[in-house]
Amino acid sequence: MAFFKFLQRFSQKEEDPTTNMTVVEFTSWLNSREKVALEGIQINFSDLRTQILEEKNKTKENLTLLINAKLMNEKIPEREKHFMDGNRRAYVQKIESFLDNITGPDIDEIPLDYYTTLEQQFNDFGKNSARNNQILQNFFTNHARSILGNIKQLYKLTKKFGSIVNESKIKEIRYIQKQITNLKMEKIKKKERVKEIENDQQVIHNMQKDVNSCKNKIHEITTSERYTNYTNFLQKKQILTKSKNDIENQFSVHFSTIQVALRKYEHITMDNKIVQQYIDNPIRALHEDQTLKIVEIIVKMNKSIELNKLNLKEIKKRKIVQECSLLTKEFFVNFLTEKIKLVNELTEVETSISSENIIQEITLLERKAKENENAIEITEKSILDLKNQKSPVSSNDIEQMIEEKLDKKVKLILPIQYNN
Repeated sequence: MAFFKFLQRFSQKEEDPTTNMTVVEFTSWLNSREKVALEGIQINFSDLRTQILEEKNKTKENLTLLINAKLMNEKIPEREKHFMDGNRRAYVQKIESFLDNITGPDIDEIPLDYYTTLEQQFNDFGKNSARNNQILQNFFTNHARSILGNIKQLYKLTKKFGSIVNESKIKEIRYIQKQITNLKMEKIKKKERVKEIENDQQVIHNMQKDVNSCKNKIHEITTSERYTNYTNFLQKKQILTKSKNDIENQFSVHFSTIQVALRKYEHITMDNKIVQQYIDNPIRALHEDQTLKIVEIIVKMNKSIELNKLNLKEIKKRKIVQECSLLTKEFFVNFLTEKIKLVNELTEVETSISSENIIQEITLLERKAKENENAIEITEKSILDLKNQKSPVSSNDIEQMIEEKLDKKVKLILPIQYNN
């Protein structure tokens, strides 16, 4: 083929490339190799297009002969004649349409997969026209065989497109060109990654400063006199709350002891409403009992017990009577006075606590520090991911491709930033 002579002529003139080549030098060499390959492809494609055009013309001539062909046996039934004529017209139309698509690729823009597309067209045509051809073989054997021969010859010629492309190594050249471009793009991406890492590290530095600032402020607050006073108030509140609960529990114990008697006395007294309130909640009832009516009720209930009106067992009766002797006016007054005092002190302490927003300040600082620490963790992972990113292609990969696909040993000299 003229193409291979052309390549041989180029190879004789070309000196062996230097083993060590920069990316720029290698790209220049690869472009020149591509130019030679394309020139060779264009020469051979031009010859092949001429042969295809000639074969198409022969096919059209044979189609004309088929269209005008007369039956050797004119005595066949009219039905068969119509059947034959319909298949002949259909067959001719399919071939004419098929031939319009068999032109060969444009010399100026060579699609490297063109021959693959053509092969598919031949396969589709074979499937669509097989029955028409088979029928016409029974009527116009020589004409049908001639046309079939033309199609087979066209198929052989179109397959040569693929051979020309493969032997030119244009695909390999362009693939390596793409990988060189990827390598150059990786240089840009790596610079971007380095810049992104630097920015992220600065962000981490700033966030860590914020974390340290928050923790320092928390330390300042928790070691301040203000915080000591606050914790003292909390402790005092705890003591006062316990004291209040203790006297309320003691009061409730007194009333739990006389609970049975109160329930029985409720049914025989005119003060049953007040009695019911003390049964349900003695402390609340006492606060609502402005005149301390309970003192009078207990005295009357005690008399009823002594007269056995409440039907209590002796042991229970003695215990309740003893308890009632303690529940004097002085007892209730002392209880109310002590409780009111504790409540007032507790209210004062709680007011002091609520007016101090020190816990909110600490909570906000802790939350801000935690948010920054979480953000630092995420950013550190992002930096690690960026550092672990590898180039999809390395200079070693390209050197191996060059040797395998182009039979040339090259050592690419890369700027340091090309390398991961």
